Amino acid sequence: MRYYAKIFIFLTLSVLFLGCDDSNSIEKNCIDNGCEDGYVCDISLAEPICVIKTSPCENYNCGEGDCFVVDEKATCSCKSNAKLDENGVCVFIITSCETYDCGAGSCNVKDDEAVCVCQPTALLDDETYQCITLPKEYAYNIYAMSWHATFCSDPSFSGLPECQNPSETSKTKLILHGMWPVNSHHASIYYCNVSDDLIARDKKYWLPEYRLPEPEISQETAEAILEWMPGTQSDLDRHEWTKHGTCSTFTQEEYYLNMIDFAQNRVPTELNETLNSAGENKTVINRDELIELIQNSCNMVFKLDCSNGQLVEVQFLVPLDGKKINFSYINAQGDCGSTFTVSHF
Repeated sequence: MRYYAKIFIFLTLSVLFLGCDDSNSIEKNCIDNGCEDGYVCDISLAEPICVIKTSPCENYNCGEGDCFVVDEKATCSCKSNAKLDENGVCVFIITSCETYDCGAGSCNVKDDEAVCVCQPTALLDDETYQCITLPKEYAYNIYAMSWHATFCSDPSFSGLPECQNPSETSKTKLILHGMWPVNSHHASIYYCNVSDDLIARDKKYWLPEYRLPEPEISQETAEAILEWMPGTQSDLDRHEWTKHGTCSTFTQEEYYLNMIDFAQNRVPTELNETLNSAGENKTVINRDELIELIQNSCNMVFKLDCSNGQLVEVQFLVPLDGKKINFSYINAQGDCGSTFTVSHF
């Protein structure tokens, strides 16, 4: 009887000890004691214990490739018909244009990969890798910001009231020319729900006999727009609303306030400072350096506009919320040469 009791006790203890090791963990505090080879300390638990060290490749998706461990990190090695994307995953590539249908675009082979170059009115689809034509709808605004001293240096405009009496802001900062709604096919949208009579008058809005209706805005907004759009002295504000603002989603008050906010808060300070300094000191501006300065100062698509070797305007292209636009065709340098100047009052 005593013999069987001993066997029972031995088996019971064996089961208890063996049962504690589920082959996945070792029940000891690994922060103090460390772990054996093949185990790592899981500090995510309330009482950290050693668990079996799994391969970094175990749950790693390489897509069109195989996973290898390099320096304890999962690394993808792509198949011959794949390449690494920005996330480090192998994605399938097409090497020939013969059977590649780009849709609303053209196929080019670059670095042994066939790629679609979309038309300005299309975007590359993330799933099919084809160029899909965008719906023709209101998609973005162009904020045209003028360097007023350059505008006024033109003999054709130097006699205008806004050039004879420039606002203080226009002497040192880019000022408002206007905000222009554009559709996804990069065509301007204008004269929305505007009568034929007003359209005809707008064609000669600067002449007293064709003067457009006064905007229905607050006194505060009227004063601000006069400061940031000195062309208001020649009724530019009325023209901009009639031709462009009527196609925006704004009321008159909102349209002008939106432009003022852009001029005050979104045009890079560094850009204004650079232009003002160049005008004041009569120094030449390097186009590429100015482009780099703007790119480093704001996350917006833009292009420069020059005339007779001088910078006239900087146009910023701003998509409406949620709109995807193909801006790849936009050349930031516009029609500006490698160097140019700006005027100064």
